[in-house]
Amino acid sequence: MVEQEFNLLSEPWILVMRADGSTEKVSLMEVFTRAAEFRCLAGELPTQDVAVLRLLLSILHTILSRYGPDGEEAQVASSSEAVARWTQVWKEQRFPTDTIKKYLSLYRDRFWLFDPARPFFQVPENSNMSSATRCTADNLNQEISESGNKNTSRFFLQRAGAERTTIGYDEAARWLVCLMVYDTAVKPQGSKCWLASLNATVAEGKNLFETLMLNLVMSDSSSERDFYECPTWERPQAKLTQYCLVPVPRSLAALYTLQTRRVILQRENSRVTGYREICGDFFESENAFIEPMSAWKQSKKKEGCFLPMAPHPERQLWRDLSSLLVRNEADTRPGVVRWQSDLIRRNAVSKKPIRLRAVSAEYDAMGYCIKNISDDSVSFCADLLSEKGNSWISTILTEVSVAETFAGQLAFLAERLAKSAGNARGDSEKAAARERAYFAFDMPFREWLESIDPEHDERTAKQEEWWSIAQHITRSIGLELVNSAGPQALVGRMVKEKRGAREEEVAYSAPRAYNDFLMRTASRKTLLTGGKKNG
Repeated sequence: MVEQEFNLLSEPWILVMRADGSTEKVSLMEVFTRAAEFRCLAGELPTQDVAVLRLLLSILHTILSRYGPDGEEAQVASSSEAVARWTQVWKEQRFPTDTIKKYLSLYRDRFWLFDPARPFFQVPENSNMSSATRCTADNLNQEISESGNKNTSRFFLQRAGAERTTIGYDEAARWLVCLMVYDTAVKPQGSKCWLASLNATVAEGKNLFETLMLNLVMSDSSSERDFYECPTWERPQAKLTQYCLVPVPRSLAALYTLQTRRVILQRENSRVTGYREICGDFFESENAFIEPMSAWKQSKKKEGCFLPMAPHPERQLWRDLSSLLVRNEADTRPGVVRWQSDLIRRNAVSKKPIRLRAVSAEYDAMGYCIKNISDDSVSFCADLLSEKGNSWISTILTEVSVAETFAGQLAFLAERLAKSAGNARGDSEKAAARERAYFAFDMPFREWLESIDPEHDERTAKQEEWWSIAQHITRSIGLELVNSAGPQALVGRMVKEKRGAREEEVAYSAPRAYNDFLMRTASRKTLLTGGKKNG
């Protein structure tokens, strides 16, 4: 049938990176067959890679939960069985491709991109779509620079002819998967897509096989899960109702394939020209611990309520290590981190460096466009997730605090220099100095963190190592700020400021500000006891 053109199981549409750095387009089935050959997914945006990764994981969760090592039907009934199946696949260093082919062949009709009854990740024509938002093909492509004005036209960049206003089926398939987890607002306005409010944390291996396996969280004591995995394409009928509040999914396959939008792709001349969409399924985020790619925080308003940790795109990931490493009573770390810790405890994986990647999207105030995408990663010794690393975590977090306080002192110095030169507030100089500090700390801190070996290193020595690096960076930047402050700052001036209920004249000058800066950054004790309140 013409309508059934392009099946995701056999047509190449997933972008991957080979070991030599070149890219290749492969089918859904081929990803599993050749996963160990590929370094990673290599889609147009990091958000797209996360979305495709979750689709692949939904298939693997379904397969491993229902089929035994020899391909026989055998439903997992316990966490120990689930872990045993994971371990078997990891030891073989390849996926059970025959079993995967057997399963996917049963649902081949659900993977046609265009089908009158069950188009992949879409809905058939129905009365609910009469109120759908009509979008052109460029709205589907989140790689395009967007405008906060929803009425502003947007264009494909570096494209010409038909490719400027339409996209191919393979690209449409990638963005369709991404749309379900990172879409912008539609009419009638509904809730954000699930990942839109999260800092999606994934573990990365040396190749795509390892990455998939390390994120295949087969057991998690912090969440209540069904062992029977059921992805959306197994539903007997496509769900058509719009803006539908559903219970928190009970399985990861259901979570990863949640249809947050009802979509119909439109095409002409073998190209996608646009689509129509309405809001679909959503669930409340309170205590939705089934999500393994998010850290959690205690709600300030409600006791016993935990919410996903909101992304901080302006902060480097190492500054939020506490959310990844701290094992508190509720264990609010992302499930993928708990899973790594569990695998290490079971000696199921070799203790090589752990690499975590965090991806998030920043939306405008109205949710009409994605302003920015944050993609950061951090690596550290696997022992930090074991019992050996417990005593090191507080030490590392203290050194993060040292970096933050040094940055605060540079901001304070910049503010005082600005006032010395005639700027009454110095807000922009203060913000710029803080940003400059974190930029300068970034690579040295990552290298220092990755160098820590809890089994052989001595904590005090590693602390002093970072102190020496951070102090040198801070004082070098401080001296540059003073040298560029100008002659007026050297002379100084009197500034009227409110001190409590009174207004006083305060003397500002570059020499005085610099001397105070040197004093405040002279020792760890001085910095941490007096630095934070002034930074």
